[in-house]
Amino acid sequence: MRKFCRCSRCPDIELTELKHCRFTTLPWWIRKWPATSGAAVLEVDIPTGYSLVESEAERLSKSGVHPSLRDAKIVDGKTVWFFDHVDRRMRCFNHTVRRWFPVANMTLHRQAIIYEITARETFEQILVNSTPLYILNICEVCGSYQCPYCPYYNKSTLPAPQLAIILAAMVRQICCFFMTDNKYIIL
Repeated sequence: MRKFCRCSRCPDIELTELKHCRFTTLPWWIRKWPATSGAAVLEVDIPTGYSLVESEAERLSKSGVHPSLRDAKIVDGKTVWFFDHVDRRMRCFNHTVRRWFPVANMTLHRQAIIYEITARETFEQILVNSTPLYILNICEVCGSYQCPYCPYYNKSTLPAPQLAIILAAMVRQICCFFMTDNKYIIL
């Protein structure tokens, strides 16, 4: 498995309190001839429950974060980025998806694929390690995230007072047994 961005200063996936997931990509042309690609498409899988607003994606594409980035589209489960061309210059491109739905992410790897529009056989597919997202769980009882009734998320301190009440009731029964000439009376 290779890194999503090949420069040493960029992480693959960066999480911010599990609310934001920042993807860093480095689309660059690795073939010797021709020197640049034709129009290219970058598809990046995003985790379940995370999303990017279409208007924010379009704003990113028009802002000039990457000189050849022209358009963006959000499809279910992935972001699609359209480039005029991809050349050999190393230019990182970042986009952040935000958590919208509280669901568990059971997939350990995501994929990113970049290909030329006119020659889909010219592609590069990379698997990205998304293990940090694997810790997001859902309640095993009701299926929600951070359920108030789930013993894993909501631990209470009630067992200690309940134990004291049970012990007090047992002591009372034993005292009643010895005080009534060993005749067992339940009160």
